[in-house]
Amino acid sequence: MLQRIFGSIFVILICAFGFSVLVSCSYRGVRGVASEAYSEVNLKSLSFPENAEDLSFEDLKSILERHQFSRIEDLLKYLSQNKPKYLSRHTLGYASKSLHESSFENPRAIVFGSSAHFVISFNGSEKQRAYEMLEVMNFNKVTKQFEFYEIEFNEKNSMTKPYKISENGGQQGKCLGCHAEFKPIWSQYDTWPGFYGSSDDYPVTMENKNAGESAFFGLKVPEAVLNQWLGFEKSMPKHSRYQYLGKMAPSLLTGKDRRPNADLNTVLFFRNLERIEQLLVNSGSRDERRYLILYGAYCYESNIHHPLYETIQKFEQKAQVQQRAFMKYQTREHARELGLDWKEIEAQSLRDPDNSELESKTAEEFFRKLSASEKFSLGSVVQFPGVFAVIDKYFPIRTETLPMAFPLGVYRFDFGGPTNIYFKKMLLRATLGETPAVDELSIIGNCQSLGEKALKVIEDL
Repeated sequence: MLQRIFGSIFVILICAFGFSVLVSCSYRGVRGVASEAYSEVNLKSLSFPENAEDLSFEDLKSILERHQFSRIEDLLKYLSQNKPKYLSRHTLGYASKSLHESSFENPRAIVFGSSAHFVISFNGSEKQRAYEMLEVMNFNKVTKQFEFYEIEFNEKNSMTKPYKISENGGQQGKCLGCHAEFKPIWSQYDTWPGFYGSSDDYPVTMENKNAGESAFFGLKVPEAVLNQWLGFEKSMPKHSRYQYLGKMAPSLLTGKDRRPNADLNTVLFFRNLERIEQLLVNSGSRDERRYLILYGAYCYESNIHHPLYETIQKFEQKAQVQQRAFMKYQTREHARELGLDWKEIEAQSLRDPDNSELESKTAEEFFRKLSASEKFSLGSVVQFPGVFAVIDKYFPIRTETLPMAFPLGVYRFDFGGPTNIYFKKMLLRATLGETPAVDELSIIGNCQSLGEKALKVIEDL
């Protein structure tokens, strides 16, 4: 199972590197960690920029003002004629926890385009909650933050405006009940409970050689879910709303089979990095405290006697408890939708040959061992604990709202590609800027010097 996971990541990693560009010659003489970081990725941009073929919030407001649509169907029909490529990049959730009620027959559609700068969602039956509501998530290009709106359509009352756009945060701020601090929400690669394609995008993609085997202990999509998808796909062209989505576009990374959940995972990952970068810059990440972040990112394990080491260890231990709980929560959710009970999950996980070294009598014991095993770092190990511990203690930012995972407190960023490289690229931009001085770069490869600077910052605070 692990060979399949890392094999998939390797393929996507190669594709993702295609978006990287070498930096100027002035940095080529810098050695160590800094040289590696700057030569692999161009600091001046992150991947998947906004595409002219996509829809923007400004576009949508202009369309509504001009045409005065009172029904979501009419808007979708217009977009299918004018922005078909935008609509073709969508995913479908049949067990949504959002304001939109959903089902296998009438799932919640999430349209994200080629960059997730602007996302819209809707459901498919007038019997469902929020049927006349279009939910909107907009990535503000100026503030680099996400905004959440509700657009309520009003076909039945001709005496009022045919639509109403809420304030940022939704009516009475109800969007923020889940999207705390205006964070996006999406599970990391490759399990998305409640969505068609929940196991590595199968059965939306029929080219998945593992036929829907998930990274979560070999759980497989049962035939009943496959049949639900095939039935829904057949009914789409006749549906009053879904017909306008059109044929689902091929993968953004491979250009081949359809990977809607992995695609949304990838583009949201990059938008969220931009969000985190701006939050850090706004909170002073380019003042002297930058040395704390850089030490936490590159060097904190180099000296167990450094004051930051204990701080980071305590943070990581606390975060791991939260992530074990999250693993159990997500696995239970995935099992529930696949029609499996907890005992069957436990039995499958312990039968898996890859888990032989984690022989356990109970699921609780299994998860404890799993979280302590380096072999299973995709699941419960906290990513970038040094960085988050420093931000948690020295910056006015709620670190649990930085990752996209729901519920809060899960420090995972996997998107199926070179996560570490792009995350550290974001940190370098946030601390040193897009064109840092060579002497600033060189210190990243010198943990002793960086540790001394970090210690001085702590003493001065």
